Amino acid sequence: MVSSFLNCFTDDMCTCRLGGGYLFGLPVGFVADSIGATIGATAAFLLGRTIGKPYVISKLKDYPKFQAVAIAIQRSGFKIILLLRLVPLLPFNMLNCLLSVTPVGIVEYMLASWLGMTPITFALAYVGKGYS
Repeated sequence: MVSSFLNCFTDDMCTCRLGGGYLFGLPVGFVADSIGATIGATAAFLLGRTIGKPYVISKLKDYPKFQAVAIAIQRSGFKIILLLRLVPLLPFNMLNCLLSVTPVGIVEYMLASWLGMTPITFALAYVGKGYS
């Protein structure tokens, strides 16, 4: 659950996911890291949707391309979020904030985020297990 806190407030998720594999081994470390990353991403999403929404929107109004992304998410939210998580072009914390101001639902966001973060979470837990 340390992963949840770190995901919400820092950008050092690799260390945390490596630590899960190192401390608990691959199966337990992977499950713990996966749960923690999803909870942390959801917490950051909810903070962005409530407290941080005015700030995020004020920063995005200068980027008209983001409107196109928001429209795409409105049409195919699950698929777009899944692809954004699978191909991490943006840091996950930034992605959490950006997605918080789109019309995607919380359940759709959580499921797509969890599935999209699974490969990198597994890979990092596997590498972390190798250090033990």
